Amino acid sequence: MFLTILAGAVEAEIDTGDFKTFWDGVWWAVATVTTVGYGDIYPKTVGGRAVAMIVMLVGIGFIAVLTATISSYFVKSDRSDEHTALVEALARIEADLAELKTRLG
Repeated sequence: MFLTILAGAVEAEIDTGDFKTFWDGVWWAVATVTTVGYGDIYPKTVGGRAVAMIVMLVGIGFIAVLTATISSYFVKSDRSDEHTALVEALARIEADLAELKTRLG
């Protein structure tokens, strides 16, 4: 969030024609990072567009990491159930094997 606000401040300083206030820059940065991109405010200078490209890439990366983290949590909890079932099955197999060894041996 801090980097988003910082990017908005930088954009407001670089592209003063379109970003009249600091909050215009923050609005643009938040809309861009969250990949909403309403298009109501956008940079027109080369420097502003360079900052925009960085903000877009960071936004896409942030959303990807957030999604992967949430997905990992759900996959891990599903795998935990499978792991418990496998351990129980292995314990039953080992008990059966030990019983067979004592009968034969």
